[in-house]
Amino acid sequence: MSLLCWGRTAHGVLGTGDENEGEIPLHMLRSVTIPGGRPVVQVSCGELHSLALDASGDVYAWGSNLMGALGHGGRQDELRPRIVEFLPPALQINAGAHFSAALAVERDVFFFGWDGASE
Repeated sequence: MSLLCWGRTAHGVLGTGDENEGEIPLHMLRSVTIPGGRPVVQVSCGELHSLALDASGDVYAWGSNLMGALGHGGRQDELRPRIVEFLPPALQINAGAHFSAALAVERDVFFFGWDGASE
């Protein structure tokens, strides 16, 4: 499955694999491939990162991981979508400024990333 994106390319926020600083204008849309090939049912964008939820409940994250908002451990940016391995199947996702949230099928809520404003 793929998404179309445009905008600033810093920190891999678009998920295209491009790490060069710049912008992709609307008339030059780029395709972002979500691994797994299942339909994407929700997308949420934070300040410098993005999340996608596929039809099986898998959550993918990419972009800036400075505050741990991608849920991959460490602080390395991801230039392409990567599955958030620790999460159980999810129903809903939300990307905040520097944090992420997921509502799991079992109704547990998971938060990861910066909580400097008590998110």
